[in-house]
Amino acid sequence: MSRNPKRDWSATLPGGIPIEGILPDSLIARRALELVTGHNSMPVEAVVQKAMANQLRLCIQKIGGREVSWSKLRGKLLDHFLDPKQQHLIRRMFQQLTDPSEAEVKFMHDSLAIENDDGEWAWSGKMLCGEALDAWIDANEKRAEAEALLEMDPDDEDGALRRFEEAVAALDGANEKAITVHGTIPNTNVIQRAIEQIPAEARKKPALSRKESSENLVRLCITEIAGTAVGFSELKGTGIDTWLHPKEQTLIAHALMELGTPQAEEEADFLATITQG
Repeated sequence: MSRNPKRDWSATLPGGIPIEGILPDSLIARRALELVTGHNSMPVEAVVQKAMANQLRLCIQKIGGREVSWSKLRGKLLDHFLDPKQQHLIRRMFQQLTDPSEAEVKFMHDSLAIENDDGEWAWSGKMLCGEALDAWIDANEKRAEAEALLEMDPDDEDGALRRFEEAVAALDGANEKAITVHGTIPNTNVIQRAIEQIPAEARKKPALSRKESSENLVRLCITEIAGTAVGFSELKGTGIDTWLHPKEQTLIAHALMELGTPQAEEEADFLATITQG
């Protein structure tokens, strides 16, 4: 199965300047990091900053109808095409296109389930995208309308009930269109393997090594996407971009963090059981 998520983007900069490009993905993020020279002698923050600038250049294909390329935008030449404010606007757009919204994170977290099958811990969750996200937002708006109706006029139960029924129908639609993902909970062995899978050249570069190991962890902890079995070999390298949008990869990384980090109440309950002697 190949979901082939949409990669192209277009926008209009202030002044009516059209701009087009492709979304940052695993390959582009890796290349942007590799193009930073002097990894070992630079602070990680400086490496990340330079990589973000490289990613910006790699993801732009046309400005004002003119075709551009990495070679044309390299170094300070980018400033001949775009002023600092325009560059900042494009970075903010990338963030919006590739970072999950609060609604998407909440839906994923609400859907997370853990099961233990013969000592093998597994997780499952659902991700919203496109029409599913629209349906879920619609459901929440209808539920809010129903609650507001009841608050304003407690006697209008029929009107509120209709809104609640519409909300439930919209939520059912969102659940049907959501992408299901199954996987295994990360453990010491999986984390070790994620580190071992890093190419030798990347291990010498701290920022690249960190990025590679976190991506490998996501790949190793996915076993099924939308009902189709997958493995590390299918998701290896840029293969993951064929299956999952960058935003969905981030959602899964969030989910794994959620599953592996104790909640405040869990921590409090555990600490309350401690006895000495």
